[in-house]
Amino acid sequence: MALETKALLLEAERARLFDHNTNRGSEAEHSILRWLRARFAPDYAVSSGEIIDSFDTNAGINSRQQDGILHRNNADANRFLLPSGMRLVPIETVAAVVEVKLTLTKAEFEKADRAAAETARLRLRPHRDGQIVEKMDDGSNTSLSLSETQVRDGLAVSDDAFGEPPAAFTVFSFGGVEELDTLRGWLNDASTISVVCCLSAGCLVRGGYMRAGHMMIGSPDGDIEATAEDALWHFSETVGRLTAKHGAVVRHLRPDFDGYAPYAKALHLMTTVASDAGGGASVPPPDEGL
Repeated sequence: MALETKALLLEAERARLFDHNTNRGSEAEHSILRWLRARFAPDYAVSSGEIIDSFDTNAGINSRQQDGILHRNNADANRFLLPSGMRLVPIETVAAVVEVKLTLTKAEFEKADRAAAETARLRLRPHRDGQIVEKMDDGSNTSLSLSETQVRDGLAVSDDAFGEPPAAFTVFSFGGVEELDTLRGWLNDASTISVVCCLSAGCLVRGGYMRAGHMMIGSPDGDIEATAEDALWHFSETVGRLTAKHGAVVRHLRPDFDGYAPYAKALHLMTTVASDAGGGASVPPPDEGL
């Protein structure tokens, strides 16, 4: 992992050859996102694009672009893959959001936290049976029966009904901060960011547990942290834990993806096609579904 860290830092140094800040940032993003893809494929993919929900929660926000979206690599996540390679990723498939910074500053960290808070407003569409069962880090299960209102209106990522948010918000940086204490202060003041990793300072995870060999380290009330030499390993292990927990959440939550293509829209489409074809197509009654 020390060699991997050196390789990423060299790629970041190469990115700084660009004069334009956007080009520098884009090159740095490609480095760490490529690195993450190699570690979590094929079950999870890492994409760039926008995260959406089936309630159009953030439809009015001017910029919803995400540097990196770690999501399930399945048909539900791939249904809105655009020709450019960008994606519109359903929130139900998202395990983590990765904000990438070549050089991390307090202003950039606070900007990332504000963007994360907006994304955390997105709502997951529960299954109609209204049950949530989560597998906790210590191996125990916790369950919750949702109200009719929660099933109808969905659950925000930040909803207290979740023992831990089903999508985590992280910041990864190649440099800019040298002291772990600095990162600790920023994370303590953050509203939504739960993981920050800077290769020149270290990695911090807000609360929770992590497996190290046969041991579980950390506590739900304190941060887990690693110094610079172990930052990349720590970040990788944290993202791995997030994907494991997300898989359990999605499996037990069993989201109702029909919200992205509701029956009414499909029925309208079929009716239009039938009309254009001279009425020859057969349209099923509403209670049969599609």
